[in-house]
Amino acid sequence: MSTNNRLNLAQILQVLEEFEHAEETERQQVDAIYITPPEADVLSDEDSGDEDDAGLIDNLSSRQLAAPAEVVFTNDERLGGELNEDQELGELNQDQELGDSGEDPVQDVEEEEVVHLLQGLRTWNKRRLENHVPLNTFPESDFSRYRDFSAVELFQLFFDDTLYDHIVVEIRKYAAYKNKPDPNITRNELKCFIGILIISGYSTTPSYRYYWDSGSDMRNEMIHSAMRRNRVKQIISFLHFEDMENFTASDKMWKLKPLLNRLNDNFMEHFIPMQHLNYDESMIAYFGRHGCKQFIRGKPIRFGFKAWCLNTFNGYLVNFDIYQGRKDSAVSKYEKHFGKCAAPMMKMLDKMPQEKKLQYCLYFDNLFTGMNLLHQLKEIGILGTGTIRENRLPKECKIISSKEIKIKKKPRG
Repeated sequence: MSTNNRLNLAQILQVLEEFEHAEETERQQVDAIYITPPEADVLSDEDSGDEDDAGLIDNLSSRQLAAPAEVVFTNDERLGGELNEDQELGELNQDQELGDSGEDPVQDVEEEEVVHLLQGLRTWNKRRLENHVPLNTFPESDFSRYRDFSAVELFQLFFDDTLYDHIVVEIRKYAAYKNKPDPNITRNELKCFIGILIISGYSTTPSYRYYWDSGSDMRNEMIHSAMRRNRVKQIISFLHFEDMENFTASDKMWKLKPLLNRLNDNFMEHFIPMQHLNYDESMIAYFGRHGCKQFIRGKPIRFGFKAWCLNTFNGYLVNFDIYQGRKDSAVSKYEKHFGKCAAPMMKMLDKMPQEKKLQYCLYFDNLFTGMNLLHQLKEIGILGTGTIRENRLPKECKIISSKEIKIKKKPRG
């Protein structure tokens, strides 16, 4: 599929039809419509009408309807043309040329796409935000249920017995898949193994084998007395979370999907609603080989997996999703409206239980902020706050450029 930053004629006409049904005071008068000419190698692009009746919309050819276009209104506002990333909406697949698929290339613009297209004609006003957006009363967060829980009990809320039992079953399946004897790993052994992994996170050695070393400078008595080294090695070799027959080529994290889904479900189940939430990226350190491994220069953790995270202001992880690169199609329906970075956030908000869909205040940085995103958050009753990149601001938004601020040395704010 080819990608461009313009609207085609069919979509422009769809939006103009919506204008016909708008109120008289909101209706825009069209001054001109510009259509990109056909490719040089196209022999003919005439419409399908007779010579005397040509030029009607119903007679336009498929190539003309799919051609990039721009409409200019009498007040000099424009719709279409070169758009920024956040206005990249409702594109037709330019790879489906006439006769390639047998389908009509003229596709109806969905209602939600029309709403986004109309946003290009916003009226910008300068006013105080607190006088414009009233805050609803948010219920007070009640943490009394978990107040007396120990650290181990809190951990077991998320790594519960259901998850351990699932891992035991998958280990048994994987041993059969490898044509090996059943290792007979129990739930309690798995809990002990997870405890060893937690200890290894803050008591590091060159290799896990050194926890059973005879030297006092390397040996860890707690780990040594809890489980034999060969048993830990056996659990590592058979540890599995998904049936090998459920291979999914489009999902690079398919082997961990049951684990990730279960953790997200538990995070959401025990989430105490708090009004102020944050959405950002986080790096998980990893130095092995994997298709999702990232290198981000300037980050405290430069190598590893990048995860999109929705958090409370005190650090509770509400939901997360591992970034899988350009081939990740799990959130594709959101990408054309909000971009690849903000799309997982909208997916996470969709998963919020109905009783927890309150008027949250969501904060994010300029990697995610866009006009379409802010408008959609407002539509679903969530307040969004974030810095925005200058090239994502619409042309009709008359704001002082960053260069002018530096030249005139204007104070902050």
